[in-house]
Amino acid sequence: VKKWGTICMKAEMRRLDPILAVTDIEDARCLLRCQDKFFRPDGITIKAEAKAQIEYYAHVLKLQSAMPTSYSVALPDAVPGADSFITQFAELYKSNSDFSDSLVVALAKSLVCQLVSGRKNVQREEKVTNFIRLIGTHSKAAAQVASANLAGPSHRWVQELNAKERSPCVFLSELDDIVDRMKIAINVRTYDTNRPVSFSVAIDATKVAQAIELSSAYKAILGAEHPNHVIDVSGLSKEEIKLQMDKATKAKASEIKVVIMSFQDAPAGVTPNVIVAARPQSNNEVSDFVPLVESAATHVAEKMNARFLNWAVDGVSIESNDVRRSICDFLSGVTGHLGCTDVNHDIKSWRYQIIGGSCVSLLGHFVLDSDLLRVAGVSNDLLRYKDFASDLLVLKLASSHTLQKLATLLAAGETDFTAGDIGCLGCTLFMMRLHLHSVNGREVPSKHRAIYLWASMLFLTSIKGVCVTTKRNLVSDTIPFMFLMARSDVPKPRNATSEPAEHKFGCCRVICNSFTTLGFAEINEKDERRSGMQYKNNFLPSRDPKKGYSSTYRDYVEFNQNKAQPSAGPVHIIDEGVSVAAQSWKEVK
Repeated sequence: VKKWGTICMKAEMRRLDPILAVTDIEDARCLLRCQDKFFRPDGITIKAEAKAQIEYYAHVLKLQSAMPTSYSVALPDAVPGADSFITQFAELYKSNSDFSDSLVVALAKSLVCQLVSGRKNVQREEKVTNFIRLIGTHSKAAAQVASANLAGPSHRWVQELNAKERSPCVFLSELDDIVDRMKIAINVRTYDTNRPVSFSVAIDATKVAQAIELSSAYKAILGAEHPNHVIDVSGLSKEEIKLQMDKATKAKASEIKVVIMSFQDAPAGVTPNVIVAARPQSNNEVSDFVPLVESAATHVAEKMNARFLNWAVDGVSIESNDVRRSICDFLSGVTGHLGCTDVNHDIKSWRYQIIGGSCVSLLGHFVLDSDLLRVAGVSNDLLRYKDFASDLLVLKLASSHTLQKLATLLAAGETDFTAGDIGCLGCTLFMMRLHLHSVNGREVPSKHRAIYLWASMLFLTSIKGVCVTTKRNLVSDTIPFMFLMARSDVPKPRNATSEPAEHKFGCCRVICNSFTTLGFAEINEKDERRSGMQYKNNFLPSRDPKKGYSSTYRDYVEFNQNKAQPSAGPVHIIDEGVSVAAQSWKEVK
């Protein structure tokens, strides 16, 4: 009796003990050996606490190595007590805003509220509801499982919230439709009336499965090429609808050209990108769509407190003439915006020229032999790449790790190639990476960006044996960005590329790998909802990089969620002054 009395007394003392040591756990195990019939009701409670302390000790001991130093104890094989954990949780909640605003704390709040009230339909943290809705954009079944286990909202309530945010069909993309969407986007992102909103336009196309379909949600027939891409069926009979579908079958769309409006600076919690137009068309169709979008953006910038910086494409031949025309109009002072090719696409094209070009590339008297990369031990996935859309593979190829392998190969002296051949190949990879860093790098001074951009362009265009189109596209991104980087209203030149359009396609393909024209319209609604909740609550898209366009999506999201503003250029544009090109020329020169 004396022994058990001491152990019970120690069990009561452990309730407030800031540290659980090995001896405490041994006493708790001794207490558990005693049968329940020897305890009063309060003794049963103490025994249950002893069992919980043993489980808590074993769990925290495993996590001890990963915990911060402030959460460790001096005694060996000892852990902080449960009350100590709650105390530190409370202190961290009060002092660390990142922790108090995190999803984990929001989930804890919702669970506590549900347990205290005893009801399932309590008002929850908005972050929890949005997290379940975000999961629902990928899988409804996964969202319901997560909601059931994380004290989330009901499926019916999520449906009601989604229905309130439903928007008109994105394929309604005539001039007035585009202008209206652009005006709404600018109003949402205007938080300082004394400061114009600077925006760019990213234009790109994606393949779709050819199919003519009837949409009850949009009350239209979708799947044909423009101008018959949206056929209204309101008031038509079944026979008339069938006749219209038969006519539309003659010209099925094989791709969709999408226009993304991308902003340099958006208020906290607002996505910097929004889709403003989409047009179904034939493969690589030459049309008036780019000039139409250019005209809409120019009109909106003139009527509102906004500045149209540039429009960007991936550099395919059908838009090359429009890009050169836009650059010439800007330099001549006719317009205040630029047209440019995408930096990421251009360097991917350069990768192919160096690794798999149709002829030998020369830099002076030296050969750029890609077989040196194989000999140096560079991964075969970077040399015989299957994922042509991935920007991450280019970053891995043109990395310090690759240059280190080339340097090791040179030092070993086990190759017949000269130091000049190895050095020129390494310098070429370095310049490719420098060109990307000049636009995509974080917290890089504007003057440094311009120097990196111009120097890498001069180096790469000096290589012989490279396709002239590849060189032309590189110049077509260098000249516009030289002027953009000089401006004080362009702190994020990365948002002036066509990368937002690539990520739009990547996010849509994650939801559904293959879709029709109607499928894209439906998936776009999910993606716009997902993107809005992602930026509003600082959610990250994925822990591990994906393939294709999505390979750099997490980095792009973190880049725009970062509160630290990159440095912009020194030129303050005056809207009523001389041309934008003339105002920027002194700094660019």
